This record gives sequence, structure tokens and C-alpha cells, in this order.
Amino acid sequence: ARVLAGPQVVQTVQCRCGTRFCFCCGREPHDPASCDKVQQWEKKHTASAREKLTARWLASNATPCPKCSAHVIRSSGCNH
Repeated sequence: ARVLAGPQVVQTVQCRCGTRFCFCCGREPHDPASCDKVQQWEKKHTASAREKLTARWLASNATPCPKCSAHVIRSSGCNH
């Protein structure tokens, strides 16, 4: 099936085994969204998830510097 989505044609195809995917980008079908819109959405949401994981890791493994508030990770040694 072909669907016009702005300047780009989104084309969903089905393999003999029954798997359906977008012929243009190889992702699972995303009609009526264009391949570009799906890519933008994935990039935005992947970055958000990565930022959350980083923040969680820093909260568990680092402490803020008392002077400048930069994240500090002690690998060894004492506080003296």
C-alpha cells in the first residue's frame, strides 16, 4: 500500500513470511507518519531516555562538589 505523507511516500510492504515493514526505511509500518517524522520522534525519545539513565547513574554514583557543584566520582582514597 502506498500512502502520500507530504513530500515523501510511505510504503508498507509484507514479506512472504507475513512480516510487515516500511520499504523506505526498514522500520515497522508507521503509516501515515513519514520516515523523517518517525526518525525525529525516535531521536527525541531515545535522547530523553538516555538523559534519564545518565541522571539516575550520577545520582547513585557521584556527589556534587561543595564549591562548584560539578559531579565528582571518587575512585579511591580518603577524604583527607
